[in-house]
Amino acid sequence: MRRIATILIIILSLCSTVSGAGRHDFQVRYTGAQGLYDTTISNCCQDRYGRLWVASSEGVYMFTGNKFTIFNNDDYLDCCTKMTNKVVSDGDGCIWILSSKGIGYFDPESDEFTKVLTDFDGRVWDMVSDNSGTIWLAVGSSMLSYDKSEQSLSTVITKTENINDLCINGSTLLFTDSQGGLFSYSIKSGRIETVSLPELYPDGKTVGYHGLAFIDSSHLLTSKTNGIIIELNLEDKSEKVLVDFSNEEIVPDVLTLLVRDNEYWIGTQLGALIYASKTGNIEKQIFGEGGDWSLVGQYVRDFFNDNAGNVWASTLTGLKGWINYKSCFTRYVHDGTANSPIGISISAMTEGPDGRIWFGRYEGK
Repeated sequence: MRRIATILIIILSLCSTVSGAGRHDFQVRYTGAQGLYDTTISNCCQDRYGRLWVASSEGVYMFTGNKFTIFNNDDYLDCCTKMTNKVVSDGDGCIWILSSKGIGYFDPESDEFTKVLTDFDGRVWDMVSDNSGTIWLAVGSSMLSYDKSEQSLSTVITKTENINDLCINGSTLLFTDSQGGLFSYSIKSGRIETVSLPELYPDGKTVGYHGLAFIDSSHLLTSKTNGIIIELNLEDKSEKVLVDFSNEEIVPDVLTLLVRDNEYWIGTQLGALIYASKTGNIEKQIFGEGGDWSLVGQYVRDFFNDNAGNVWASTLTGLKGWINYKSCFTRYVHDGTANSPIGISISAMTEGPDGRIWFGRYEGK
């Protein structure tokens, strides 16, 4: 029998800290009583008016403060499925809706949905927007650009492999393909350059790049599929090895990257790492290192950096917070009390304009 996943959106209110100790209250739980029915949440974001948008297996929910309203394929993308993979707010405040069968966006100014692409082959892998408001989409083996002012969609790149990761800094767009090659695209000139191709080892194994995060305009944080995490100089193509897990019995897969000030946060299926770029020190919260209240052995889905300087980690076993870098990770899991998150797996996080943290959980298989 197919197991039905259930979802709950919870608000986490960030209160003032006293002597480095934060007080964090789980205040409100939203369920079917407010229009949020049993479903699977994949991610969420907020628009410029503070409304919460939620991507789910039943369509897109919008929350205005007291009730959830669902928009499904009849309301916005008549050729897409109900399963919405992602909602993303662009630089203009429009909410992009990415599903397996359609792409479109909602303009809060005009209160209208606009279709961009329907009935396509492949999958929407990623989306970023540049400073001019142009949207860049990785769809299957193609990279597309969309000009909202002209409502024109163009195919920029077509490859034989799927384009997986998009990362933008100024006028430079970096991307990887499913073989692990790393490429750059100049938005100004339209030129595509190969940064580095995957390595083919004698045993036939291919080692490529996975996960991209700009450190600055000329340096990139990325990882290789053999367990080596590197800082890549984009000008001379030199690589600085930060962590090497290639000889471990179980090689960690990098799931998320966060660059904040002089620290690089790396989340994997086995835990997390924090690398201090100035000193070269590595805080390993993986393979049993890191103490009892750490991310050791946790499947770290994502890192979220809030405006108060806190880093939150969503995992398969709850939510964890690093409070202003002054203490170890604080673990937030369901403990049966009224003031605790309900559920196990945290799958989506965002911050509202009032400083509250929203997160959704996925509970099922």
